[in-house]
Amino acid sequence: MTALTAEQLAEHLGVTAETIRIKANADEIPGMRIGRLWRFDLAEVTAALKPSTDSWAQPAQSKRAKRKH
Repeated sequence: MTALTAEQLAEHLGVTAETIRIKANADEIPGMRIGRLWRFDLAEVTAALKPSTDSWAQPAQSKRAKRKH
């Protein structure tokens, strides 16, 4: 397991770290709280979001993929 911070997971999903913390506190995404800090397993979060139709978590595209040629 590679433990990601809220900031790292937020960058991957294209949302803010605050959104990640809110969703984790509401048990909408799996995570582990260590004191005041959250840690997330990308595989667990991805599996938890797959059946979801939540629009708040869309994997971020790279800048190169966003450009049109």
